[in-house]
Amino acid sequence: PKNEIQEFSAYQEEVDAFSEGGDPLELVWAADLVVGMTSMLLTEASLLERPTLAILPRASEAMWLPNTASGITPVASTREQLQSLLRELTAGYQAPAADRLFLFGAMERLVGFISMQLNG
Repeated sequence: PKNEIQEFSAYQEEVDAFSEGGDPLELVWAADLVVGMTSMLLTEASLLERPTLAILPRASEAMWLPNTASGITPVASTREQLQSLLRELTAGYQAPAADRLFLFGAMERLVGFISMQLNG
């Protein structure tokens, strides 16, 4: 909420999407992993039973929210903890069933095909 999207331009190739405005709970519900610090959205993600990870500069900050204080949301305060938890939390990742069953991007392929037919 305190950042401008331009501040993350160095990461654009590594991040699927940036969100600004709208209802963040829709994105949380669709997320494979919600990563944050000590925000209410991270707590709401854990209430929605989404996998969560808190990255905190000081481990003592885990006491600030019930989901981090209780251990429901794992906490990383060092680079080593972050690497370990990211591996652990993403180890069993499988694409959602829809991604395995359907080929997305049909509109782009259709527009490309029509353009080729018209221009070629």
